Amino acid sequence: GQATAQWCGISANMAHFAKINDENEVVAVHCLDNAALLDDDGNESSEKGVAALERMHGGTWVQTSYNTREGVHLKGGTPLRFRYAGIGHTYYPDIGTEGAFVPRKPHPSWALDEDSAQWKPPVEMPDDPDLTFGWDEESVSWVEVEPAGHIFTDAPGG
Repeated sequence: GQATAQWCGISANMAHFAKINDENEVVAVHCLDNAALLDDDGNESSEKGVAALERMHGGTWVQTSYNTREGVHLKGGTPLRFRYAGIGHTYYPDIGTEGAFVPRKPHPSWALDEDSAQWKPPVEMPDDPDLTFGWDEESVSWVEVEPAGHIFTDAPGG
């Protein structure tokens, strides 16, 4: 299916959910008003949000947190699934206590570190603040590269 995104805006009153396909790849991210998640006792329930999205759009949905980045909740809350889901990420249900959204594997030789839900190279990058390194998959090593810079040119007519 086609990957889709729904612009939710940034609101404290929205909950976010990722739609995953049969391979656990994120194909859409949608949001719901937090009121749609309230159970009979007034508590937020991820299951209610999942059920609402399944009724509206079908498929399999998993809650994600807009405020979770690399296992840390930016507002001091409880982090959810290591990071906010993005289209193309994969949901790994067995990582951590509630699963993890993991970006695409950057290089074939890299391995998933389940403690951080991040891809790690087979060789650590050299620690030299004066040099810039890039990954070379052919040699399975870090190589020195020219730092990225900006090229300024005169604009037409100016």
